[in-house]
Amino acid sequence: MNTEELERSLRSEFDDQFKKALSQARIDVEAYQKKLEAEFEKHRAQIDEVFSALASRLEAPIELETGFTETVFEHLRLARDEGARITATAMDEAEKLEQTNTVAPANYSKLRDAIGRIKEQQTQAAILRTLVDAASEFAPRGAFFIVKNDHLVGWKNFGSELDEAAVRSVHFPLSTETLLSDAIDSLAPRAATSASAQENSIFLEPLGFDSPSAMVAIPLAARGRGVAVLYADGGDENYLPNVEALETLVSVAGLTVELRAAGSSQLAEGPSQPKPAEEVQSEPTEQEVQDAVASVEAEYAGNVAVADEPAEQNDAAITSEFAFSTTNFSEPAVEEDTPDEVETEAEAAQPVEVFNDPPRRRLNDRSMDLPIEVSDDERRPHSDARRFARLLVSEIKLYNEQKVYTGRESGDIYEVLREAIDRSREMYDKRVQPDVAAKFDYFHYELVNNLAEGDEEKLGAGYFALKA
Repeated sequence: MNTEELERSLRSEFDDQFKKALSQARIDVEAYQKKLEAEFEKHRAQIDEVFSALASRLEAPIELETGFTETVFEHLRLARDEGARITATAMDEAEKLEQTNTVAPANYSKLRDAIGRIKEQQTQAAILRTLVDAASEFAPRGAFFIVKNDHLVGWKNFGSELDEAAVRSVHFPLSTETLLSDAIDSLAPRAATSASAQENSIFLEPLGFDSPSAMVAIPLAARGRGVAVLYADGGDENYLPNVEALETLVSVAGLTVELRAAGSSQLAEGPSQPKPAEEVQSEPTEQEVQDAVASVEAEYAGNVAVADEPAEQNDAAITSEFAFSTTNFSEPAVEEDTPDEVETEAEAAQPVEVFNDPPRRRLNDRSMDLPIEVSDDERRPHSDARRFARLLVSEIKLYNEQKVYTGRESGDIYEVLREAIDRSREMYDKRVQPDVAAKFDYFHYELVNNLAEGDEEKLGAGYFALKA
């Protein structure tokens, strides 16, 4: 047998053995598959039986305990009755409010026009007269009072037929507990209902304001203290005063009065050379900011008085024009208290000093509200610190109005105004006494409330990283 025959023989033997092994493996797999299918069918039948039993249990009704069912039904009944009572009460109150206390609808075009008219006026009397006229658009009736020598004096009214002479005869101490005094003391709007009309009869009765449906008093602040107050109520009509609009008008009037006073102080010092056109929109230098601070601080020491105004041709009432005085003056000495006396006709004819400084004892109380409690000895330096901080932040806001708005929107005021804020912070730290600065950070307080609108987060992460 040669080599080729031997090779074919071996290959034939190998193929036969491989086919036998493969055939046996197939037989084993088929047998295992049949056994597995039998076991699977057995377990599937058991699982189906378990699920069928569970389904039958779920379909059967659940029997709740009688006590539990009665408790649930009782709670539902009580809740339904209480809900019906609350709904009926709310609907009744809503109907009453709709009938008697409907707020006058907002008219933004009128508010915009009124603000524009106030800002156009050049004298205090014109500003306040325009304020009172504009207030008549947002309240049925009211009156404007000024602070004179620790007294509230009527000046002008609207919405009633009472003449100005009768209004100006209203005169009572500021210490009297009234809605107007409360607004002046707190430097915040105050509201009251007809239930408190008796407490305020000292000015309501002379004005002929009977049965006011609702009352509001909004103070006008100048130089950090209340110098006048606007009173308004619903009168005999169904509309209540639009308090938001009135607050806006009073705020604009107060700011305009202060701006006019500052302008008059600058005019008294003489005309200044106009700046080149390229410098008008540029950010102020540190020296310019310091000069502005000194200018405003000097204005805070000035007095605002009143001068006589010629009577109009067809107006027999006595009027007075508010003139600005840039004369610096020291605070008057505290005088001994004297009993209140009714003004004579000669005194009533004198011009009314609207923004004259009160005696020292009242100036110390109202010169500046502080966010913390301090002793009487500490009040003056703390008041000066807050006033200076407010002045610095106001300068930042004045010269960077668009940047302030952008920083508020993006929540990173400090990053947008870093240079201005750092410069003002440095000036604040140099000026304020260390013991005052250690007790409270008025500069940070004014940044949050003036620039960031009370939301500390709007200053941005960069500011807090620096502060830390």
